[in-house]
Amino acid sequence: MRFLLEYKNFKTKQTSNPTLEVLEVFLNQHLIGTFHGDAFECIYIHFVSKIPSTKKTLKLRLLYGSMAEMEIVQEFKNDQKLNLEDFTASLLAIEKTIHKAEEINVKKECYYDKERLLSQYEQLKIHAPSSQEELSEYKANLEFTKKCNYAKRIDCIMEQDKLTKRPLDKLIEGFTVNDPYDLFNNLSYRYSELFSNLLRSAGVYLPSYSHIHIHIAGSLLEAKQELALEPWYKMTYGSIDLDRFNKATDTKQEKMLLQSISEGLLLLAEIDHLDRDKIKSVISQVEKNGLNQELTYFQRENKRYKAEVVYHIPKDHVTKTAFHLRVTDLQTNQVAEIFIDNLLTFYAGASLYKIAIKKDEIVISGRSGYRAELMRKSDKLPDKYHFFLEELFS
Repeated sequence: MRFLLEYKNFKTKQTSNPTLEVLEVFLNQHLIGTFHGDAFECIYIHFVSKIPSTKKTLKLRLLYGSMAEMEIVQEFKNDQKLNLEDFTASLLAIEKTIHKAEEINVKKECYYDKERLLSQYEQLKIHAPSSQEELSEYKANLEFTKKCNYAKRIDCIMEQDKLTKRPLDKLIEGFTVNDPYDLFNNLSYRYSELFSNLLRSAGVYLPSYSHIHIHIAGSLLEAKQELALEPWYKMTYGSIDLDRFNKATDTKQEKMLLQSISEGLLLLAEIDHLDRDKIKSVISQVEKNGLNQELTYFQRENKRYKAEVVYHIPKDHVTKTAFHLRVTDLQTNQVAEIFIDNLLTFYAGASLYKIAIKKDEIVISGRSGYRAELMRKSDKLPDKYHFFLEELFS
């Protein structure tokens, strides 16, 4: 169970409280890694003091469908400085909130394991700081403990996902290597492009989400400091020795990053029960062929012809790459190939969206819509590309 504590002094309007900040971290250190039922993912407590006489009721409700939100009245000896008396009183008040959460209406199929939470709460009180010196020492390591708590929260979520097998109903649309600190230069872009294409081509399906983001850092603890904020994507995690990576050759860097990506993908495959064989096959293909392999952007075929648009990933996201049309005559096995255009992979869909095989020609058309039209116009690109079959095979 995760605890989120906030404070408001109605008289002074103060909303920060250093004692509650430490208490929140202490509670989560001992409770965040344990599942206490699916009724609540969080108990969200507003400690309020100096409340006005006009305030007749205290908040008690289900927030966002997963948070037990409540207000409790608590007066503090000093709400501007960390002190043991306020810490101890606030810790004791937590028991009341655990009971109050039971009064919130939740869906009938959900349950709240109050007894288990109360039992663990009694145990954690044994480890609470018992002197001002101990409390100050605990605060000195607060930032590191926060990181550990966040990683524990992610581990708990992943464990629950692992226990709940969901139907694989969405073909993967994209794979992204998160690189907010530019640790991997252009490798993050190139591997994102490569795995997006190959996982989609391999027919890897996901449960309810359509994108995978992998967060890689110097350690799994550092990597597990980010959760998916929207339901359309899911995070997975990997680690890499950054000192070794920075000193390595380009070839070695590619292998090191690929190893981290592989670990993250296989971790997610285990958690969400993805097709592990398909994912391992894609990883093996990348290990064998590297980054400079030909990819199929899309393809279509009829009884007579197979048409494919193929390309290679450029060195970075601001460099255009050549897209080619390859046509195979399925009756004669004759193959013809022709240059289409140089395009940025991020925006290729504005020009390469649909492919139609007609009686005497193949037509590739761009995406409709104002933005796509504007992008084509800015780069002086046509709305459609026409390729006559007689000319292709002559």
